[in-house]
This record gives sequence, structure tokens and C-alpha cells, in this order.
Amino acid sequence: MAKLSDKEQELLNDKYCKDNNINPDQRAMLVATWIHCDEEDKSTEYMFALMSDMGDLSYDDTVEFVMNYKRTSKDFK
Repeated sequence: MAKLSDKEQELLNDKYCKDNNINPDQRAMLVATWIHCDEEDKSTEYMFALMSDMGDLSYDDTVEFVMNYKRTSKDFK
């Protein structure tokens, strides 16, 4: 499978968020929390719990988000 460009991946991320009722503010909070936990070398369990709290999503929805959302260079700006 060919690697997607950032633009193609962003379109897939947009569709995933829209299909799963994740609004732009939630998405930004989830991604920012994910990046913070990676930078601070937090455990995956801690990251899921924090993302769930900060993004106002269920724990299961948070895990699903991490499994399906692919971060792009736009997320790191």
C-alpha cells in the first residue's frame, strides 16, 4: 500500500472525525494531548485516560480515535 500524502491523510482524518461526531475543538484537544504525552514519554494507558478526559470522549472512543487517526505535519504546528 502506497504511503498517503499529508493532504490525503488530512482528508481521511476529516472524514473520520465527521463520521464519528468529533468536533474541531475536540480533535485539536485530542491531538495536542497525544503529542504532549508522546513528548513527556507517558504510558499509553495514561495517554488514553487523559485524552478521554480532555477531549470529553468515552475511553473506548478515545482508543478508537488513536487507532484510526494518523497524525500529519499539520497536527504538529
